[in-house]
Amino acid sequence: MVGAGLRGLLRFIVWFLVGSHTPDDRVGMRRRVSGFVVMRLGLVFVICLAAYSGAANPALTGFMVCVVVLVAMYGFVARSYARDRLFVAATRELDGTTPLDAGVVSAPSFMSTHALQRLTLAVDRMRRGDAHGARAALTEFDDQALEPDERRMLMAIRALAASCLQDHMHAGMLAISGFPTGAREIDERVGRLCLESAFHDGTRLHAMLEAWRLAGVDAGDAGPLAEVHRLALLKLNRLDPAALPPAQRKAAAQYARALGDPELEKTLLESSESSAEASTRYR
Repeated sequence: MVGAGLRGLLRFIVWFLVGSHTPDDRVGMRRRVSGFVVMRLGLVFVICLAAYSGAANPALTGFMVCVVVLVAMYGFVARSYARDRLFVAATRELDGTTPLDAGVVSAPSFMSTHALQRLTLAVDRMRRGDAHGARAALTEFDDQALEPDERRMLMAIRALAASCLQDHMHAGMLAISGFPTGAREIDERVGRLCLESAFHDGTRLHAMLEAWRLAGVDAGDAGPLAEVHRLALLKLNRLDPAALPPAQRKAAAQYARALGDPELEKTLLESSESSAEASTRYR
């Protein structure tokens, strides 16, 4: 909690000096410019107020200036706490934990903290299998209040909800924009949606793999996400089936069959059989 508070104060200082803390994406640039203008106008107002009434009533002027600064600081600290809670909700173990209720959304709707709190509620509901509840938490949602990694989490949750509700085409489109989130379980599920959406389109599959490479996904890792990555490489002939252990080849063949690619399945199974025969001959 102390760390979240300190990060919030640091972001307030950056905002005060620079005008915005939003990264330089297209939405962020507009927010940076508008934040700079609003901050400077507010600063001019405070200086004028202090100059006008400071001499006559210094105590009242000091109090009003402190209130303005403290309110601004509160907004940043509250947002920092909400951001930490979002990623806790996305990564914590669900067994033995109580589901979040609607009371987690407590900030006024004009604060960016409000959007983070609603996203936190949606993440918790989606991880517990409540797609309708997750969608309900994201109605009338201002995604421009989110930073880029937070918007990826939003897209990921919307993709998972769409998939659960059988809207597979929409889910695939959203999944591409929602990866990676940094939460292992969510990334594994979203990664599968990405693969299912792009599997039969070489151009999209290549673009997906490039994005994953930049995100640090490695086909040599363990876990479901690496399995998805390996199958994409096999599909594009960028990975030799013989380089995989038999268990991984068998799993990839089953996955290829599930995705409707009997040719790749046959290649993987034949590779497994050839390896088995070679092993028998040289034993």
